[in-house]
Parts: sequence; structure tokens; C-alpha cells
Amino acid sequence: MDDIVSKDRRDIKRCLQVQKDSFGVRVFAVAISKDHDYNQTLKISTAAGEPLCTEVYDLVKDCYYVNGVSWFEIGIIPVNYRLLMESVYGSEIDIPLPPSVIRRHMSDRQKEDFNVWKRDFQAKTYRIEFLQVLNVY
Repeated sequence: MDDIVSKDRRDIKRCLQVQKDSFGVRVFAVAISKDHDYNQTLKISTAAGEPLCTEVYDLVKDCYYVNGVSWFEIGIIPVNYRLLMESVYGSEIDIPLPPSVIRRHMSDRQKEDFNVWKRDFQAKTYRIEFLQVLNVY
């Protein structure tokens, strides 16, 4: 069974293509306490675009609901990518950017503002995660 799974993974990776798209991504950072008792439900509007992190998205209210202590809007990151599967009709999906790509494309001002906000959330007691909205509107 493990051999079949390995072959499936290999074949899937061979067929995947990452394609740069023309829209940017609006990024939010969320500080989440490692002590869950300190977290509360935070509401982040996604009215400016299409949500890429759908597991916390409320379609009716057009917002993200997340558990955390604070959130910060980093702003627009001027790139986004789509994942395509070769030879599979209609297999295109916008994908969220990993943190390393977000940081690479942040402006100096965005980095400075993000670092000022982040100072209150030390890595020992908090983790920072990113939510993203495709900036199509």
C-alpha cells in the first residue's frame, strides 16, 4: 500500500504546475495564543476579494472567523499563484502563499508595520498565522 501511495504522490507532483497570476493577495496576520484560554473569536472582513483560506470563511457574512488574540492587516502583496494539474480539464485553483513568499514580497513599510505589531506576541507564547484574500475586486 505504501508503494502505491508513493507512486501516486510522484505522479501527482509530476503533473502539478504553479503559474503566476496577475492579481495580488490581501494578507492578514493573526496572533494566536498557545494557551487557548486567552484566545477569542475574531472577525476579519473579506469584502475586498475572494477568500483563499476557506476553512474559517463565513460566506453569508463575507468574513473570516478565527480564534486568536489580535489581527493585523499587512495589506496587498503584489503576487499570487495558481495551481494547475496537467491534462485534467478545469483543474485550476488559486493557492495561498506560504509565509516565506509573503515576507519576500512585502514592502519595507509593510515589514516595518508588521514587525511593530508582532513585538507584542513573543514566539514562546504566541504563533502568527496568515489569512489571505485574492484581491480581484
